[in-house]
Amino acid sequence: MRYSSGFLFFILIAVQSVFAQNSIEITDVWINEAPPTVKILAGYFTINNHSDDPVDLVTAHSPSFQKIEFHLTETQDGVARMQKLETISIPAQSDFSFSPGEYHLMLFNPVKTTKAGEMISLQLTFSNGTNIDVEAEVKRSELPPHHHHH
Repeated sequence: MRYSSGFLFFILIAVQSVFAQNSIEITDVWINEAPPTVKILAGYFTINNHSDDPVDLVTAHSPSFQKIEFHLTETQDGVARMQKLETISIPAQSDFSFSPGEYHLMLFNPVKTTKAGEMISLQLTFSNGTNIDVEAEVKRSELPPHHHHH
């Protein structure tokens, strides 16, 4: 059986794409539940980069929110401040966690009220071209309410 070079190139690209997809794993995905009047929610998850190359998380999208940004909460002199980040770098062979009070997704203007137990679709895009679709569970926060103000 003979294969054209174009067909073999397509197979090679497809295999590389599957490998790239498997080299990045997203776990523990969840979003804070908030009262219906709150227009900004926070999202959390862990990125496991199993590859031998560093990779950057460059965008996040969801049909459930108008906009998503990456933020870092930093406390200086007892005052917590949010810093917007353009990308998140994940070193090779490492894990990177988005967690309350640290790195998190800022999810702006939900298209509908979210309730604990619901699942929200997110798509994460990485600098190597990998797109990963995940489902985030909406959960009640374990933090006191004053931590939700952004």
